[in-house]
Amino acid sequence: MSARISVRRLAYVVGDDSCEIVSLASGVQGRGVGLALVAAVKALGHARLWVTTNDIEAAIAFSRRRRCEIV
Repeated sequence: MSARISVRRLAYVVGDDSCEIVSLASGVQGRGVGLALVAAVKALGHARLWVTTNDIEAAIAFSRRRRCEIV
């Protein structure tokens, strides 16, 4: 039996030279799903990538592990 990974959603807004991830819900933690979703958005080639969180501790920790600037 193969393992199933539930990818719920990724929402982003594209600007002139930037892209903002406004919602990322992978359905699981610690399996690389969120990282793969962020990599797909980075592949769009925008100069800046923003990730918006609502002070959710898991989201902040995810961003810090990837050396993102927290503002």
